[in-house]
Amino acid sequence: MKIPCWRYYLGFYRGRFRGLSLSLLLSVMHSLLLIPITLLIRYLFDTVLPQEDISGLVVIGLAIVLLSILSEGMTLWARYLSLNTTKLVIRDMRDALLHKCFQFSHAYLNEVDLGRLQTVIVQDTQRLDVMSNALVIAFLPGLVNILVLGAVLLYLNPNL
Repeated sequence: MKIPCWRYYLGFYRGRFRGLSLSLLLSVMHSLLLIPITLLIRYLFDTVLPQEDISGLVVIGLAIVLLSILSEGMTLWARYLSLNTTKLVIRDMRDALLHKCFQFSHAYLNEVDLGRLQTVIVQDTQRLDVMSNALVIAFLPGLVNILVLGAVLLYLNPNL
């Protein structure tokens, strides 16, 4: 693993940790909203359905739908914040690479294949964009969900 490369890459995230932190907080809230949904479902099957309580069924059904909508709204907001952050990082990285290209000497620019240089810059930053999206939008929130729900499971039943 090349530590200087990761430092360079993570340096573009300076000043953008607020959006990422809010995104991770929303992921935690999303995970925590799953708990009342599961408790309502358990109550529905254990109490409401055996008593054939239609009004209770409707109320619990609406509560589950509203909590699910709220949970998914938080997920969309978290993804928006994460995607916005990664796109700004890639934009800044492309700007930095472009400024670096402006610093090349005229002799170097006459010798190098400019089409290949442009292709390398565009394709490498595109790959970084895909990797950033996978890391920030999928991996980190998934890791947070695993940790939060794992802690809840350990709290509910340590023998698990």
